[in-house]
Order: sequence, then structure tokens, then C-alpha cells
Amino acid sequence: MRKQVLLLFIMLLPIWAAAQDDHVITDPRYRIKKTARCPKVLIDLSTGYNNNAGFLGVGADWHFIKDMSIHGGLGTSTWGAKFYGGFKVHMRPCHVGWAFGGGLTYNTGIEQMTMTLPTVQGRDESVDLRYLPQTNIFVAGYRSWYVGRNRNRMYLQLGYSVPTTAKKYEQLSGTTISKEAMRTIKGIAPGGIIVGLGFSLGV
Repeated sequence: MRKQVLLLFIMLLPIWAAAQDDHVITDPRYRIKKTARCPKVLIDLSTGYNNNAGFLGVGADWHFIKDMSIHGGLGTSTWGAKFYGGFKVHMRPCHVGWAFGGGLTYNTGIEQMTMTLPTVQGRDESVDLRYLPQTNIFVAGYRSWYVGRNRNRMYLQLGYSVPTTAKKYEQLSGTTISKEAMRTIKGIAPGGIIVGLGFSLGV
């Protein structure tokens, strides 16, 4: 876990440095003053269902060339810590309006979960499970709006996440869980419809 956080920090260092280099807005459709500058980097705080950064997370979005950006971050989820990385293609300048993109998410899993679940014996029993690490591919659309200062945004994410890992869990102890319980565990594993809501701070 510490190694993963350190790796993410190292990856975000050049993004943070690039924040010092804003680019001037020249597109006439952009509604703020012509003298204003568009931030190259936005710091994201987000939440949602199957959200890139989990139930609650942080990330950074680096607008490295015209109409394109890369983003990454980490957060917490019901399937352990969650990390993500991806790209966006923006339909309008300066991180507003619609953007579309994709990327990867990685959930670390949970070493041991004690749960009461239906078993093959036909009754509910206490069992121990291990949630295994999961990697997913996602595609999404993002709609952003100005908030407060023109450098800040609110955004909505809608998309879909496809798991690349077939095995979701291992049972560590207890009577074998029922097929119904197996479907329940697989149903809460990462993947499926994405609905995210976030705030982006221009730096």
C-alpha cells in the first residue's frame, strides 16, 4: 500500500510542477475575460457509485496539450483502496463543457472480511472471505461547469466499467456460501455503471 501511494505521488510531481505554467485563453467562445488564464492542472475531490476514485477520493487532471488531458488519483472504496489513471478529450477549451475518455482502475481488495451469508446448508452463517485485487477498464463522459472563481469547476461523470479480473474472492473459513451469496459478492465487486460527482480546484 505504501509503495502504491509513493508511486502515485512520484507520478503526480510533474503534474504539480506544470501547474505553474498556465496557458492564455484565446477561444472566443470562452466566457471569462480575455486576460484570464486557464489552469493547466485541476485538483479533483470526488465521490459516487463506481466512481474512479471510489466512495471518496482525490486526484489531479493535467491539461498537457490542446483539448487533451491525463488524470489520476486514489481513494477509498468497499473493495479496499482504489487507484485510477486515464485520459480525456475535451470538446471545449479550459476544462468546461463535455469531455470523453477512458482509463484503468485498480482496487487493492481486502485481506479478510467476516460476514453473515447464506450457505449451502440452507441457513445464514458467519464466514471469512478475502476480496481479491480487481482491475477494470472504464469509458466515461464528463460534464463540467464553472463554480465561483473561473478557475474552479463542478463536474458529473457518467460511464461504464468492465472488469478484467474473473475471480472476485476467496473463502477463508466457514461452510461454503450459497450461489445466491456468490452472486451478491460478485454484484458488489468493482464494475458496471459509473456515476460520479466532483469538484475541481484550479491551481
